Amino acid sequence: MRVASSIALAMCALLASACFAPGRRTASADERVLPIRLPEPAYEKLFPYYAELCALSQYERVDGAKGGNAGHGVLYLKGVCRDEDAAFPTLRMCPERVDDLADPRHGTGISANERLKNVNWIAYPGRALFFNGELRRGETLTREHFDATARRLVELGLLRGVEVHEEFLAKSPGRPAQEVLSQYLLGSDVAIRFARSVFCSTLPLERAQMEQVVGYLNQQNRRYAVGGETYHWSFFYDNCIHILRNALAAADVWAPRSVGLGPIRQLFNMSVPANAFVNLAIRANLFPLEDFAAVHGDREMRAALSRYGWLPTRHGALVKTAPIHRPNQIYRTHLNLYVVEGGRKIASDSFRLMAGDARFTQLEWNLRWFEERYRSILAQRGERDWIPRSAAWRAERERYYAYVERQLADVEQLLARLIPES
Repeated sequence: MRVASSIALAMCALLASACFAPGRRTASADERVLPIRLPEPAYEKLFPYYAELCALSQYERVDGAKGGNAGHGVLYLKGVCRDEDAAFPTLRMCPERVDDLADPRHGTGISANERLKNVNWIAYPGRALFFNGELRRGETLTREHFDATARRLVELGLLRGVEVHEEFLAKSPGRPAQEVLSQYLLGSDVAIRFARSVFCSTLPLERAQMEQVVGYLNQQNRRYAVGGETYHWSFFYDNCIHILRNALAAADVWAPRSVGLGPIRQLFNMSVPANAFVNLAIRANLFPLEDFAAVHGDREMRAALSRYGWLPTRHGALVKTAPIHRPNQIYRTHLNLYVVEGGRKIASDSFRLMAGDARFTQLEWNLRWFEERYRSILAQRGERDWIPRSAAWRAERERYYAYVERQLADVEQLLARLIPES
């Protein structure tokens, strides 16, 4: 059974009488199959910056303890590094490009957590630590490796300047705060595949956009660490995915979601990790790019085209998946993932994205598909619109076609680099 076919249609909102649809698990306890679609060296050589928004499945330890039904959400940023000199978790643009997936300077993982008090998120260097806890394929996750990884977080200074809520520490009297926190973070915020399956939507960004993402995230941590506010995580009002989703909104990828509103208004700004992952993949691949009226009518599309000469529906946006690490002595390795949504279309689109369609999972197929789309758009460029339009509208339409021309040239160059002629 394909995992895609088991993505849930919905789950109820927690407040008010409004309800989207009943919720359920994506897979039974016997479900063991998740396609492995990991980053590839060829992809890294073609894209210097990308944001990877990931939904993580619910964890379940072998002793039966479980995490929250909605799972968790994280963000990985290629081309972004931790500021090693900062007094609390802070980001900066990396001084040099690194395409080696095993290099800790490749990028940084970002995750928010309900235990945090004086910061909104913590940063973790490199994919190997962030996703795999530096476990190699086939190596068993043992208690010894788990504990050694927790110690490594402290030794690397990743928790420097981070404070947690006192009630969390009260459950482990006498133990150092960083030791308690590092154990708690593993399998959720870092070393993710110790405990969870991973579903990621990867979107290439321009450097100017990534700088906006970095600026937004730093501003949020500064608000608490320097501004004196106390961070209070809330599933409904301000959860793990709100900060990550809004970081991408700072780069005009999509509209931001408000936090801390009243119960009724917050209902329409609710964020769930699996939804965010699916919605980003849909926006990056299935938005009607060929329809200029649709692009023009989308405020964030319009802003991205004006500010960056870029649109979030673009080539190189891929879906990546990876299962919980095996062999595993600490966590059960079946899959639980929930999606909240307001209709059936997202379920249909998510099936298309996850069911193995190569356009959404393999770089060459994705590039060729967008090449065809760009050519189709340009072939219609001479068609006249029978409705009189303003000068501003016509100018924006020309920017749109100029953008598509640049994208077509970029795709052709990337394909030549990916598949050089013999």
